[in-house]
Amino acid sequence: VSIDAKATWQAAIDMAAQLATTDHPAGTYHLPTVAEQAIAIANAPEHFPNGWYWTGTQYSPGLAWIQLSDGGQYIGYEDNEFLARPVRSAPI
Repeated sequence: VSIDAKATWQAAIDMAAQLATTDHPAGTYHLPTVAEQAIAIANAPEHFPNGWYWTGTQYSPGLAWIQLSDGGQYIGYEDNEFLARPVRSAPI
């Protein structure tokens, strides 16, 4: 699942929480943490076309972690617009 348009951090968080599929109701998706997204980029790079992606990890008020599709990490102002790749957690 992806948010095809760029969005601010809060908008991306809200859109992820509202996503729903036939098998998964709204509230089951979220933006991945820095660690979750780093693993996803390393294992499924085809799902992260070139660009910066929001994580669900806030750095400090007004700043959140972003990751480049090649795995680079940085912090971005929450009112900037970047891509987002929501994920859902599965019980193990």
